[in-house]
Amino acid sequence: MSRRPKRAPLWLRAALAVLLVLLIGVVLWPVDGVQEEPEHAISGELPVEQTRQQSSVVYEEFQQAPISPAVTPLPTPHINHAGTGIALIMDDVGYDLNALERVLALPFRVAVSILPDAPYATEAANMTYEAGSTVMLHLPMEPSNPKYRARMNGAFLKTGMDEIQIRDHFMQALNRVPHVAGVNNHMGSLLTTLEEPMRWVMDVCKEQRLFFIDSKTAHNSVAANIAAEHGIAWASRRIFLDHTIDSEDLRLAWKSAVKCAKRKGSCIVIAHPHAETLNFLEQQVSDDEHLFIQPVTTLLHSGGVS
Repeated sequence: MSRRPKRAPLWLRAALAVLLVLLIGVVLWPVDGVQEEPEHAISGELPVEQTRQQSSVVYEEFQQAPISPAVTPLPTPHINHAGTGIALIMDDVGYDLNALERVLALPFRVAVSILPDAPYATEAANMTYEAGSTVMLHLPMEPSNPKYRARMNGAFLKTGMDEIQIRDHFMQALNRVPHVAGVNNHMGSLLTTLEEPMRWVMDVCKEQRLFFIDSKTAHNSVAANIAAEHGIAWASRRIFLDHTIDSEDLRLAWKSAVKCAKRKGSCIVIAHPHAETLNFLEQQVSDDEHLFIQPVTTLLHSGGVS
């Protein structure tokens, strides 16, 4: 007479069922997405007309949802959030001073992030400072895309550089762009994933009393976490406004930014000085939304810059 197989205890079957439910939840639970910055505006590589035409470049893994934390969070000091709303950063500045004049004439504050080797980098920084807007350094860092890595110039921080080289390149960039209050990465979808060079970058930021905003061009960027670990005022980009320059896409991206800020409390938005983007900001942002846009310095997490 064959024996019936022994059944697992009831408590074990219940535990396995709970574990199965949790695993299904992890797989199906929606995760905030990450937008890939357009890596077309290589400093000094393209005339401004060509760089503007590159707006159709497809963002890798582009999504409209706000970002998620880095994959492996590092220990961070106690931080606080100083404000709520949208902060707008205009990247890739330094090629077209007429476009910058339009940015500075907008009826709300826009931080201006300047490429250090752009032909009008110093003039753009002086114009921005005199207008009372925040000057940022758009610091070039090595991307992961081989196509764009092959086109890097001497302004880029690269893998393989030691601490002295990283510091030297960073300080040269700061010398080209006066009045800098903060930094965000230009490209950097490779370098921002590496802890050691990011620690060297944050060492300089702390010494120079600069805040750092992670442009979040890689899902597994460690830049923001290391900035927080260093006690530097910091934030992470949540939305790219002009992933394309189609008017409807601009409207939808802005709508996502407003929703993001209302849901999360604040939203860092990065844009680029394309004519279409400036037309949208001049004509399509409502008066009520003007009041919702804050200086970037009011939306930083702060561990205290010493």
